[in-house]
Amino acid sequence: MKTSQEVIKDFFNIILVVIAKNSSKSYGLVVFKNMKNRLIKDFPFLNFMKISNSTIKIDSKINSVDTAEIRELFNRVTDILGPNILRLLIKERLDSEDIKYLNKIGVRL
Repeated sequence: MKTSQEVIKDFFNIILVVIAKNSSKSYGLVVFKNMKNRLIKDFPFLNFMKISNSTIKIDSKINSVDTAEIRELFNRVTDILGPNILRLLIKERLDSEDIKYLNKIGVRL
């Protein structure tokens, strides 16, 4: 079974990939840094996460964090990013004519 460290790293790397695929890796890192800063007060164990260049590193100390706290972190992150990532995924799958139509009627993805 994977450790908390491995799952957290996979979780955040997938978010980074989804954002970067639809914008840029640097923008994805900005989103991640902002989200981390927003949540660090409630989840001090986020200090075990470091962002360097274009990678997210998770210290193995995070494995000592109670899984209930990690669950709450995942729930908060998905609440924060869920609508934005959904927009990116929808935009990725629509063809250009659909996007033009939506833009014309004022829907911004």
